[in-house]
Amino acid sequence: MIRIVLLYLVFVAIGTAESLPASIIHPEADGSDFENTLTDMKCIDFSTSLIESEIYRSFVKNHKTRAHIYRKTSQQIGDTLSFSVRNFYDQTKWNNINSVLVFDTTGLSIWVESESINNLLTTLELALIIEKFTSYLFDKSGPYSVDTSEGILNIMGEYFGSPPDIDGDGKLDILLLDIDDNFASSGSYIAGFFDPNDLTNSPTSNRRDIIYIDLYPSIVFEGELSVERSIPTLAHEYQHLIHINYEGPEREYIFINEGLSELAEIVCGFTPRSESKFLEDPFQPLFEWNQTDPLSDYSRASLWTHYLFEQIGYDYISKLVQSSLTGPADLSQLCHRYSERTFPELFVDWSVTNLVNNGNIDSRYGYNHPMRKDFKVSCELIEPKLPVVNELRIGNFCGIPVNIPHVNEFSFASSSSHLFTTVIAEYPNGLIEILPQPSTSFYVSLDDFQNGSAILLACNLSPPNSEGNLEHIVTQYVLSGKKTGINQ
Repeated sequence: MIRIVLLYLVFVAIGTAESLPASIIHPEADGSDFENTLTDMKCIDFSTSLIESEIYRSFVKNHKTRAHIYRKTSQQIGDTLSFSVRNFYDQTKWNNINSVLVFDTTGLSIWVESESINNLLTTLELALIIEKFTSYLFDKSGPYSVDTSEGILNIMGEYFGSPPDIDGDGKLDILLLDIDDNFASSGSYIAGFFDPNDLTNSPTSNRRDIIYIDLYPSIVFEGELSVERSIPTLAHEYQHLIHINYEGPEREYIFINEGLSELAEIVCGFTPRSESKFLEDPFQPLFEWNQTDPLSDYSRASLWTHYLFEQIGYDYISKLVQSSLTGPADLSQLCHRYSERTFPELFVDWSVTNLVNNGNIDSRYGYNHPMRKDFKVSCELIEPKLPVVNELRIGNFCGIPVNIPHVNEFSFASSSSHLFTTVIAEYPNGLIEILPQPSTSFYVSLDDFQNGSAILLACNLSPPNSEGNLEHIVTQYVLSGKKTGINQ
Protein backbone atom coordinates (compact mmCIF):
# COMPACT_ATOMS: atom_id res chain seq x y z
CA MET A 1 0.00 0.00 0.00
CA ILE A 2 2.94 2.37 0.51
CA ARG A 3 3.57 2.28 -3.23
CA ILE A 4 0.03 3.45 -4.00
CA VAL A 5 0.26 6.25 -1.42
CA LEU A 6 3.45 7.53 -3.06
CA LEU A 7 1.68 7.63 -6.39
CA TYR A 8 -1.27 9.53 -4.96
CA LEU A 9 1.02 12.18 -3.50
CA VAL A 10 2.03 13.16 -7.00
CA PHE A 11 -1.34 13.01 -8.74
CA VAL A 12 -4.10 14.52 -6.69
CA ALA A 13 -7.71 13.81 -7.63
CA ILE A 14 -6.75 10.81 -9.73
CA GLY A 15 -9.50 8.37 -8.85
CA THR A 16 -9.16 4.59 -9.22
CA ALA A 17 -9.42 2.09 -12.03
CA GLU A 18 -12.95 1.26 -10.95
CA SER A 19 -14.01 4.90 -11.35
CA LEU A 20 -12.68 5.21 -14.90
CA PRO A 21 -14.89 4.83 -17.96
CA ALA A 22 -14.71 1.35 -19.45
CA SER A 23 -13.45 2.76 -22.74
CA ILE A 24 -10.35 4.07 -20.97
CA ILE A 25 -9.56 0.89 -19.06
CA HIS A 26 -9.64 -1.49 -22.02
CA PRO A 27 -11.07 -1.85 -25.52
CA GLU A 28 -14.25 -3.76 -26.15
CA ALA A 29 -13.68 -7.49 -26.04
CA ASP A 30 -14.05 -9.93 -28.92
CA GLY A 31 -13.56 -8.40 -32.33
CA SER A 32 -12.72 -4.84 -31.27
CA ASP A 33 -11.50 -2.76 -34.20
CA PHE A 34 -8.88 -1.42 -31.81
CA GLU A 35 -7.33 -4.82 -31.15
CA ASN A 36 -7.63 -6.05 -34.73
CA THR A 37 -6.07 -2.91 -36.16
CA LEU A 38 -3.07 -2.98 -33.85
CA THR A 39 -2.52 -6.71 -34.28
CA ASP A 40 -2.19 -6.25 -38.03
CA MET A 41 0.53 -3.65 -37.63
CA LYS A 42 4.19 -4.62 -37.49
CA CYS A 43 5.89 -4.45 -34.13
CA ILE A 44 9.64 -3.95 -34.59
CA ASP A 45 12.06 -5.41 -32.05
CA PHE A 46 14.79 -2.80 -31.65
CA SER A 47 16.75 -4.77 -29.03
CA THR A 48 17.98 -7.51 -31.37
CA SER A 49 20.07 -5.17 -33.51
CA LEU A 50 21.51 -3.59 -30.37
CA ILE A 51 22.47 -7.02 -29.02
CA GLU A 52 24.48 -7.51 -32.21
CA SER A 53 26.23 -4.17 -31.78
CA GLU A 54 29.86 -3.60 -30.88
CA ILE A 55 28.74 -1.79 -27.72
CA TYR A 56 27.15 -5.01 -26.48
CA ARG A 57 30.24 -7.05 -27.31
CA SER A 58 32.49 -4.52 -25.60
CA PHE A 59 30.41 -4.58 -22.43
CA VAL A 60 30.48 -8.38 -22.38
CA LYS A 61 34.27 -8.39 -22.59
CA ASN A 62 34.86 -5.77 -19.91
CA HIS A 63 32.11 -5.55 -17.33
CA LYS A 64 33.15 -8.52 -15.18
CA THR A 65 36.32 -6.71 -14.12
CA ARG A 66 34.69 -3.33 -13.54
CA ALA A 67 33.00 -1.93 -10.43
CA HIS A 68 29.85 0.19 -10.55
CA ILE A 69 30.53 2.96 -13.05
CA TYR A 70 28.18 5.53 -11.61
CA ARG A 71 26.25 6.09 -8.42
CA LYS A 72 23.04 8.03 -8.68
CA THR A 73 22.20 10.92 -6.39
CA SER A 74 19.11 10.73 -4.20
CA GLN A 75 15.82 11.15 -6.03
CA GLN A 76 12.18 11.63 -5.15
CA ILE A 77 8.85 11.56 -6.94
CA GLY A 78 8.34 14.61 -9.09
CA ASP A 79 12.03 14.99 -9.99
CA THR A 80 12.76 15.66 -13.65
CA LEU A 81 15.63 14.23 -15.66
CA SER A 82 16.72 14.28 -19.29
CA PHE A 83 17.37 10.78 -20.68
CA SER A 84 19.44 10.03 -23.77
CA VAL A 85 17.35 7.71 -25.96
CA ARG A 86 18.86 6.13 -29.04
CA ASN A 87 17.47 7.29 -32.37
CA PHE A 88 15.81 4.40 -34.17
CA TYR A 89 16.57 5.77 -37.63
CA ASP A 90 20.19 6.69 -36.99
CA GLN A 91 21.52 4.47 -34.23
CA THR A 92 24.64 6.61 -33.84
CA LYS A 93 22.49 9.48 -32.51
CA TRP A 94 20.48 9.97 -29.34
CA ASN A 95 17.44 12.12 -28.52
CA ASN A 96 17.12 14.00 -25.24
CA ILE A 97 13.85 13.04 -23.54
CA ASN A 98 12.74 15.11 -20.55
CA SER A 99 11.02 12.85 -18.03
CA VAL A 100 9.35 12.90 -14.63
CA LEU A 101 9.86 10.36 -11.83
CA VAL A 102 6.33 9.12 -11.06
CA PHE A 103 7.10 6.08 -8.94
CA ASP A 104 10.02 5.15 -6.71
CA THR A 105 10.50 2.34 -4.23
CA THR A 106 12.95 -0.42 -3.37
CA GLY A 107 13.94 -2.19 -6.57
CA LEU A 108 12.05 0.04 -9.03
CA SER A 109 11.87 3.55 -10.45
CA ILE A 110 9.37 4.52 -13.15
CA TRP A 111 9.83 7.62 -15.30
CA VAL A 112 7.38 9.04 -17.82
CA GLU A 113 8.21 11.31 -20.74
CA SER A 114 7.11 14.86 -19.87
CA GLU A 115 5.72 15.53 -23.33
CA SER A 116 3.50 12.45 -23.11
CA ILE A 117 2.19 13.60 -19.73
CA ASN A 118 1.32 16.96 -21.28
CA ASN A 119 -0.07 15.81 -24.64
CA LEU A 120 -0.90 12.09 -24.67
CA LEU A 121 -2.16 11.07 -21.22
CA THR A 122 -4.80 12.37 -18.88
CA THR A 123 -4.07 12.34 -15.17
CA LEU A 124 -6.45 9.44 -14.71
CA GLU A 125 -4.85 7.43 -17.49
CA LEU A 126 -1.35 7.99 -16.12
CA ALA A 127 -2.45 6.92 -12.64
CA LEU A 128 -3.98 3.73 -14.03
CA ILE A 129 -0.86 2.92 -16.06
CA ILE A 130 1.42 3.26 -13.04
CA GLU A 131 -0.96 1.30 -10.82
CA LYS A 132 -1.13 -1.60 -13.29
CA PHE A 133 2.60 -1.64 -14.00
CA THR A 134 3.49 -1.79 -10.31
CA SER A 135 0.82 -4.41 -9.66
CA TYR A 136 2.30 -6.72 -12.31
CA LEU A 137 5.86 -6.03 -11.25
CA PHE A 138 5.31 -6.65 -7.54
CA ASP A 139 2.04 -8.41 -6.78
CA LYS A 140 0.79 -10.64 -9.58
CA SER A 141 1.56 -12.08 -12.99
CA GLY A 142 -0.36 -13.46 -15.95
CA PRO A 143 -2.94 -16.27 -15.82
CA TYR A 144 -0.47 -18.97 -16.98
CA SER A 145 2.33 -17.88 -14.66
CA VAL A 146 4.51 -20.26 -12.68
CA ASP A 147 3.07 -18.43 -9.66
CA THR A 148 0.20 -15.98 -10.25
CA SER A 149 0.64 -14.54 -6.73
CA GLU A 150 4.18 -13.35 -7.54
CA GLY A 151 5.11 -10.28 -9.54
CA ILE A 152 7.38 -10.21 -12.58
CA LEU A 153 10.40 -8.93 -10.65
CA ASN A 154 10.37 -11.86 -8.23
CA ILE A 155 9.69 -14.45 -10.93
CA MET A 156 12.45 -13.15 -13.18
CA GLY A 157 14.86 -13.02 -10.26
CA GLU A 158 14.11 -16.62 -9.28
CA TYR A 159 14.08 -18.22 -12.74
CA PHE A 160 16.47 -16.01 -14.74
CA GLY A 161 18.79 -13.98 -12.50
CA SER A 162 19.71 -10.39 -11.72
CA PRO A 163 20.51 -7.40 -13.93
CA PRO A 164 24.03 -5.90 -13.82
CA ASP A 165 23.06 -3.14 -11.31
CA ILE A 166 25.55 -0.89 -13.04
CA ASP A 167 24.84 2.07 -10.75
CA GLY A 168 24.75 0.10 -7.51
CA ASP A 169 21.27 1.23 -6.41
CA GLY A 170 19.59 -2.17 -6.84
CA LYS A 171 16.80 -0.68 -8.96
CA LEU A 172 15.31 -1.36 -12.34
CA ASP A 173 14.53 1.90 -14.13
CA ILE A 174 11.63 1.94 -16.60
CA LEU A 175 11.07 4.87 -18.95
CA LEU A 176 7.59 5.10 -20.46
CA LEU A 177 7.63 7.22 -23.61
CA ASP A 178 6.23 7.56 -27.07
CA ILE A 179 9.13 5.86 -28.86
CA ASP A 180 10.05 7.77 -32.02
CA ASP A 181 9.20 5.01 -34.51
CA ASN A 182 7.31 7.09 -37.12
CA PHE A 183 4.23 5.02 -36.39
CA ALA A 184 1.76 7.53 -37.85
CA SER A 185 3.15 7.18 -41.37
CA SER A 186 4.74 3.72 -41.34
CA GLY A 187 2.21 1.67 -39.38
CA SER A 188 5.16 0.00 -37.63
CA TYR A 189 6.04 0.57 -34.01
CA ILE A 190 8.56 -0.39 -31.33
CA ALA A 191 6.86 -1.81 -28.22
CA GLY A 192 10.00 -1.52 -26.08
CA PHE A 193 13.72 -2.11 -26.02
CA PHE A 194 16.87 -2.47 -23.94
CA ASP A 195 20.01 -0.56 -24.91
CA PRO A 196 23.41 -1.90 -23.79
CA ASN A 197 24.82 1.61 -24.18
CA ASP A 198 23.14 2.52 -20.88
CA LEU A 199 25.46 0.11 -19.08
CA THR A 200 28.59 1.87 -20.30
CA ASN A 201 30.33 5.10 -19.32
CA SER A 202 29.85 6.75 -22.70
CA PRO A 203 28.60 10.38 -22.89
CA THR A 204 25.23 9.16 -24.21
CA SER A 205 24.78 6.50 -21.54
CA ASN A 206 22.09 6.90 -18.89
CA ARG A 207 24.27 4.75 -16.58
CA ARG A 208 21.28 2.81 -15.31
CA ASP A 209 19.72 -0.63 -15.57
CA ILE A 210 16.92 0.71 -17.73
CA ILE A 211 14.37 -0.55 -20.24
CA TYR A 212 12.16 1.56 -22.49
CA ILE A 213 8.43 0.87 -22.92
CA ASP A 214 6.30 2.50 -25.61
CA LEU A 215 3.19 4.50 -24.74
CA TYR A 216 1.77 5.07 -28.23
CA PRO A 217 0.40 2.92 -29.80
CA SER A 218 1.44 0.10 -27.43
CA ILE A 219 -0.61 1.37 -24.48
CA VAL A 220 -2.66 4.30 -25.80
CA PHE A 221 -4.25 4.04 -29.23
CA GLU A 222 -7.32 5.67 -30.79
CA GLY A 223 -8.73 6.75 -27.45
CA GLU A 224 -8.32 3.35 -25.82
CA LEU A 225 -5.94 2.25 -23.07
CA SER A 226 -4.53 -1.28 -22.81
CA VAL A 227 -1.76 -1.54 -20.23
CA GLU A 228 -1.76 -5.35 -20.36
CA ARG A 229 -0.50 -5.35 -23.91
CA SER A 230 2.83 -3.86 -22.80
CA ILE A 231 3.45 -6.00 -19.73
CA PRO A 232 4.77 -9.02 -21.73
CA THR A 233 7.15 -6.64 -23.53
CA LEU A 234 8.47 -5.56 -20.15
CA ALA A 235 9.24 -9.18 -19.20
CA HIS A 236 10.84 -9.78 -22.62
CA GLU A 237 13.16 -6.77 -22.42
CA TYR A 238 13.99 -7.41 -18.77
CA GLN A 239 15.36 -10.81 -19.75
CA HIS A 240 17.72 -9.10 -22.21
CA LEU A 241 18.94 -6.82 -19.41
CA ILE A 242 19.44 -9.78 -17.06
CA HIS A 243 21.11 -11.84 -19.77
CA ILE A 244 23.91 -9.37 -20.43
CA ASN A 245 24.96 -9.65 -16.80
CA TYR A 246 25.94 -13.30 -17.30
CA GLU A 247 27.45 -13.31 -20.78
CA GLY A 248 30.81 -15.06 -21.16
CA PRO A 249 33.76 -13.89 -23.27
CA GLU A 250 31.54 -14.13 -26.37
CA ARG A 251 27.90 -13.12 -26.45
CA GLU A 252 25.21 -15.75 -26.72
CA TYR A 253 23.60 -16.58 -30.07
CA ILE A 254 20.72 -14.22 -30.89
CA PHE A 255 18.40 -17.22 -31.29
CA ILE A 256 19.01 -18.41 -27.72
CA ASN A 257 18.86 -14.94 -26.17
CA GLU A 258 15.62 -14.08 -27.95
CA GLY A 259 14.18 -17.51 -27.17
CA LEU A 260 14.78 -16.87 -23.48
CA SER A 261 13.04 -13.50 -23.71
CA GLU A 262 10.09 -15.23 -25.36
CA LEU A 263 10.16 -17.75 -22.52
CA ALA A 264 10.21 -14.92 -19.95
CA GLU A 265 6.81 -13.83 -21.23
CA ILE A 266 5.49 -17.38 -20.89
CA VAL A 267 6.94 -18.02 -17.43
CA CYS A 268 5.40 -14.74 -16.26
CA GLY A 269 2.04 -16.05 -17.46
CA PHE A 270 1.35 -14.24 -20.70
CA THR A 271 0.08 -15.59 -24.00
CA PRO A 272 2.83 -17.36 -25.99
CA ARG A 273 3.75 -15.90 -29.35
CA SER A 274 1.60 -17.25 -32.16
CA GLU A 275 3.05 -20.21 -34.03
CA SER A 276 1.55 -18.90 -37.29
CA LYS A 277 4.81 -17.45 -38.64
CA PHE A 278 6.66 -20.66 -37.78
CA LEU A 279 4.05 -22.67 -39.68
CA GLU A 280 4.64 -20.50 -42.76
CA ASP A 281 8.32 -21.50 -42.79
CA PRO A 282 8.87 -24.41 -40.38
CA PHE A 283 11.91 -26.11 -41.90
CA GLN A 284 14.64 -23.57 -41.22
CA PRO A 285 17.90 -24.31 -39.34
CA LEU A 286 17.35 -23.97 -35.61
CA PHE A 287 19.88 -21.17 -35.04
CA GLU A 288 19.11 -19.10 -38.15
CA TRP A 289 18.25 -15.44 -37.56
CA ASN A 290 17.14 -13.05 -40.29
CA GLN A 291 17.55 -9.48 -39.04
CA THR A 292 15.61 -8.12 -42.01
CA ASP A 293 12.47 -10.22 -41.43
CA PRO A 294 12.81 -12.21 -38.20
CA LEU A 295 9.14 -12.94 -37.40
CA SER A 296 9.39 -16.66 -38.24
CA ASP A 297 12.65 -16.79 -36.26
CA TYR A 298 10.96 -15.35 -33.18
CA SER A 299 8.19 -17.90 -33.51
CA ARG A 300 10.68 -20.77 -33.88
CA ALA A 301 12.76 -19.51 -30.94
CA SER A 302 9.64 -19.26 -28.78
CA LEU A 303 8.50 -22.79 -29.61
CA TRP A 304 11.90 -24.45 -29.21
CA THR A 305 12.79 -22.73 -25.93
CA HIS A 306 9.32 -23.37 -24.51
CA TYR A 307 9.47 -27.05 -25.46
CA LEU A 308 13.03 -27.42 -24.12
CA PHE A 309 12.15 -26.21 -20.64
CA GLU A 310 8.78 -27.94 -20.51
CA GLN A 311 10.80 -31.12 -20.99
CA ILE A 312 13.73 -30.50 -18.61
CA GLY A 313 11.98 -28.18 -16.13
CA TYR A 314 11.67 -24.42 -15.61
CA ASP A 315 13.97 -24.67 -12.59
CA TYR A 316 16.91 -24.93 -15.00
CA ILE A 317 16.23 -21.76 -17.03
CA SER A 318 18.85 -19.82 -15.07
CA LYS A 319 21.45 -22.47 -15.93
CA LEU A 320 21.17 -21.44 -19.58
CA VAL A 321 20.84 -17.71 -18.92
CA GLN A 322 23.89 -17.70 -16.67
CA SER A 323 26.14 -19.98 -18.73
CA SER A 324 29.32 -18.58 -20.25
CA LEU A 325 29.10 -20.88 -23.28
CA THR A 326 27.28 -20.07 -26.52
CA GLY A 327 25.14 -21.73 -29.17
CA PRO A 328 25.06 -25.53 -29.56
CA ALA A 329 27.78 -25.99 -26.93
CA ASP A 330 25.61 -24.14 -24.42
CA LEU A 331 22.56 -26.30 -25.12
CA SER A 332 24.68 -29.46 -25.12
CA GLN A 333 26.05 -28.66 -21.65
CA LEU A 334 22.58 -27.79 -20.33
CA CYS A 335 21.07 -31.06 -21.55
CA HIS A 336 24.06 -33.14 -20.41
CA ARG A 337 23.74 -31.80 -16.87
CA TYR A 338 19.99 -31.52 -16.40
CA SER A 339 18.28 -33.90 -18.84
CA GLU A 340 18.26 -37.61 -19.53
CA ARG A 341 18.34 -36.77 -23.24
CA THR A 342 21.08 -35.06 -25.21
CA PHE A 343 20.54 -31.81 -27.06
CA PRO A 344 20.34 -33.64 -30.45
CA GLU A 345 17.83 -36.11 -29.00
CA LEU A 346 15.67 -33.30 -27.66
CA PHE A 347 15.87 -31.51 -31.00
CA VAL A 348 14.66 -34.62 -32.85
CA ASP A 349 11.82 -35.07 -30.33
CA TRP A 350 10.87 -31.40 -30.79
CA SER A 351 10.80 -31.88 -34.56
CA VAL A 352 8.50 -34.89 -34.11
CA THR A 353 6.35 -32.91 -31.68
CA ASN A 354 5.73 -30.21 -34.25
CA LEU A 355 4.42 -32.86 -36.66
CA VAL A 356 2.16 -34.77 -34.23
CA ASN A 357 1.74 -32.54 -31.12
CA ASN A 358 0.16 -35.31 -29.10
CA GLY A 359 1.41 -35.89 -25.58
CA ASN A 360 -0.85 -38.94 -25.30
CA ILE A 361 1.56 -40.83 -27.54
CA ASP A 362 4.39 -39.94 -25.18
CA SER A 363 5.09 -36.86 -23.07
CA ARG A 364 8.08 -36.19 -25.33
CA TYR A 365 5.82 -35.51 -28.31
CA GLY A 366 3.47 -32.76 -27.15
CA TYR A 367 3.42 -29.30 -25.61
CA ASN A 368 2.02 -29.02 -22.09
CA HIS A 369 0.85 -25.40 -22.30
CA PRO A 370 -2.90 -25.25 -22.99
CA MET A 371 -2.42 -22.64 -25.72
CA ARG A 372 0.08 -24.76 -27.64
CA LYS A 373 -1.84 -28.00 -28.07
CA ASP A 374 -3.75 -27.24 -31.26
CA PHE A 375 -1.22 -26.86 -34.05
CA LYS A 376 0.75 -29.20 -36.29
CA VAL A 377 3.28 -28.66 -39.05
CA SER A 378 2.08 -29.76 -42.49
CA CYS A 379 4.27 -32.09 -44.52
CA GLU A 380 4.43 -30.63 -48.03
CA LEU A 381 6.96 -33.04 -49.58
CA ILE A 382 4.89 -36.05 -50.67
CA GLU A 383 6.12 -39.19 -52.42
CA PRO A 384 2.90 -40.73 -53.86
CA LYS A 385 4.66 -43.45 -55.85
CA LEU A 386 7.43 -45.94 -55.13
CA PRO A 387 10.19 -46.47 -55.99
CA VAL A 388 11.57 -42.93 -56.15
CA VAL A 389 14.94 -41.20 -56.10
CA ASN A 390 15.02 -37.66 -54.75
CA GLU A 391 17.21 -35.33 -52.72
CA LEU A 392 16.93 -33.18 -49.62
CA ARG A 393 18.75 -29.96 -48.72
CA ILE A 394 18.86 -29.75 -44.92
CA GLY A 395 20.45 -27.03 -42.79
CA ASN A 396 22.28 -27.41 -39.46
CA PHE A 397 19.89 -28.68 -36.79
CA CYS A 398 16.96 -28.84 -39.15
CA GLY A 399 14.40 -31.59 -39.77
CA ILE A 400 12.70 -32.17 -43.13
CA PRO A 401 9.67 -34.53 -43.30
CA VAL A 402 8.75 -36.68 -46.30
CA ASN A 403 5.17 -37.95 -46.52
CA ILE A 404 4.71 -41.52 -47.85
CA PRO A 405 0.94 -42.10 -48.05
CA HIS A 406 -0.87 -45.47 -48.26
CA VAL A 407 2.08 -47.75 -47.75
CA ASN A 408 2.44 -51.37 -46.59
CA GLU A 409 6.20 -51.41 -46.37
CA PHE A 410 9.15 -49.39 -47.55
CA SER A 411 12.92 -49.20 -47.42
CA PHE A 412 15.00 -46.04 -47.23
CA ALA A 413 18.62 -45.39 -48.09
CA SER A 414 20.48 -42.08 -47.95
CA SER A 415 23.83 -40.95 -49.28
CA SER A 416 24.60 -38.97 -46.11
CA SER A 417 25.98 -40.26 -42.84
CA HIS A 418 24.94 -37.06 -41.01
CA LEU A 419 21.21 -37.75 -40.91
CA PHE A 420 19.15 -39.05 -38.04
CA THR A 421 15.88 -40.50 -39.30
CA THR A 422 12.59 -41.11 -37.54
CA VAL A 423 9.45 -42.71 -38.98
CA ILE A 424 6.06 -41.47 -37.82
CA ALA A 425 3.60 -44.25 -38.69
CA GLU A 426 -0.06 -43.28 -38.88
CA TYR A 427 -2.68 -46.07 -39.13
CA PRO A 428 -6.33 -45.92 -40.26
CA ASN A 429 -7.51 -46.73 -36.73
CA GLY A 430 -5.89 -43.51 -35.45
CA LEU A 431 -2.87 -45.15 -33.85
CA ILE A 432 0.41 -43.26 -34.24
CA GLU A 433 3.80 -44.88 -33.66
CA ILE A 434 7.14 -43.09 -33.43
CA LEU A 435 9.89 -45.33 -34.80
CA PRO A 436 13.44 -43.93 -34.47
CA GLN A 437 15.80 -45.57 -36.97
CA PRO A 438 19.35 -46.57 -35.98
CA SER A 439 20.87 -45.78 -39.38
CA THR A 440 20.20 -44.02 -42.67
CA SER A 441 19.38 -47.35 -44.37
CA PHE A 442 16.41 -49.29 -43.03
CA TYR A 443 13.21 -51.22 -43.78
CA VAL A 444 9.80 -50.58 -42.19
CA SER A 445 6.69 -52.78 -42.40
CA LEU A 446 3.23 -51.45 -41.55
CA ASP A 447 1.37 -54.69 -42.41
CA ASP A 448 0.61 -55.57 -38.81
CA PHE A 449 -1.77 -52.62 -38.60
CA GLN A 450 -3.58 -53.10 -41.92
CA ASN A 451 -1.58 -50.54 -43.84
CA GLY A 452 -1.18 -46.84 -43.15
CA SER A 453 0.84 -43.81 -44.02
CA ALA A 454 4.27 -42.75 -42.93
CA ILE A 455 6.17 -39.53 -42.44
CA LEU A 456 9.90 -39.96 -42.69
CA LEU A 457 11.64 -37.21 -40.72
CA ALA A 458 15.27 -36.61 -41.72
CA CYS A 459 17.26 -34.44 -39.28
CA ASN A 460 20.70 -32.93 -39.87
CA LEU A 461 22.32 -32.87 -36.44
CA SER A 462 25.56 -31.20 -37.53
CA PRO A 463 26.09 -28.00 -35.50
CA PRO A 464 27.01 -24.75 -37.27
CA ASN A 465 30.65 -23.65 -37.07
CA SER A 466 29.55 -20.28 -35.72
CA GLU A 467 26.43 -18.18 -35.35
CA GLY A 468 26.69 -16.67 -38.80
CA ASN A 469 28.11 -19.71 -40.57
CA LEU A 470 25.13 -21.94 -41.19
CA GLU A 471 25.59 -24.73 -43.72
CA HIS A 472 23.43 -27.26 -45.53
CA ILE A 473 23.92 -30.84 -46.55
CA VAL A 474 22.44 -32.15 -49.79
CA THR A 475 21.60 -35.82 -49.55
CA GLN A 476 20.17 -38.12 -52.20
CA TYR A 477 17.74 -40.76 -51.01
CA VAL A 478 16.05 -43.84 -52.46
CA LEU A 479 12.60 -45.00 -51.36
CA SER A 480 11.24 -48.34 -52.51
CA GLY A 481 8.49 -50.57 -51.22
CA LYS A 482 4.89 -51.67 -51.47
CA LYS A 483 1.87 -49.38 -51.61
CA THR A 484 -1.66 -50.42 -50.59
CA GLY A 485 -3.13 -49.96 -54.06
CA ILE A 486 -4.70 -46.63 -53.09
CA ASN A 487 -3.57 -43.51 -54.89
CA GLN A 488 -0.98 -45.38 -56.99
